[in-house]
Amino acid sequence: MKTPEEILQLAIKAYKVKKPSYSNNALARDLGVAPSFLSNILNGKKSIPIKLIEKIFNFLKFNDEEKRAFLRSLYIKLYQGSILEKYIEDLNVFSVEQFIKLEQDTHSLLDNWYYIALLEFFSCSNFVDNKEFLAKKFQITEVEVTKALFVMESEGFFIRDSSNNFKKKNSLLSLPGKNNSKQLKGFHAQMISKALDCLNIETTEEAYKKRTLSGLTIAVDPKNITKAIKMLERSMHDISLELSKGECSEVYQLNVQLFPLSN
Repeated sequence: MKTPEEILQLAIKAYKVKKPSYSNNALARDLGVAPSFLSNILNGKKSIPIKLIEKIFNFLKFNDEEKRAFLRSLYIKLYQGSILEKYIEDLNVFSVEQFIKLEQDTHSLLDNWYYIALLEFFSCSNFVDNKEFLAKKFQITEVEVTKALFVMESEGFFIRDSSNNFKKKNSLLSLPGKNNSKQLKGFHAQMISKALDCLNIETTEEAYKKRTLSGLTIAVDPKNITKAIKMLERSMHDISLELSKGECSEVYQLNVQLFPLSN
């Protein structure tokens, strides 16, 4: 799938076929942005503001299919490196309004750590559609289970089949670390807190056999950070596929933190 920048570049190229003398500076002027800002967008250094999307569609004459492809690609880029993009690829995003709503809806999954945990548990062989069972399994209240199921079903993250059984719309689901939104930071903070619970509360030998909590303190060349992050993202994807093989019966969280201790 093409990136938003590649789609935009192709649209500009097609427009220039009709107007060969038309420049990127002229396009920047017509879109109401600085030439340097447009250049950064085309080079992938700047994200495309939502308020600019409608102008791009109108000025470069995007047809309906081009709009869908562009918006879908834009959303996938927002969650690049996440298995969530598998879910997004199936969406039929048509308008900027739908794009904004989709962004808001996805963030509801971040409200509480157990939303995604429950969603993953649907794939387990020992799943039981019973609120008391689910509450005990994840050590939450039945009220929390009820709210989580209502939110996720109403926003289309799972459906009920002909037998009224829960079915995820996507086989794998995770959330990225690149987006710097308040909701996402809150979600990761919750999962780090759960890791601390495992460290401080679940201290039996049996508990240690079921998990790993490890880390490295490393002297680094900052130029290598970007490459290291990409390697970590690929590794997380591979590990998730390996863990999902066979008959699943439990839900785990794989956290990765890479951060500076000096500045």
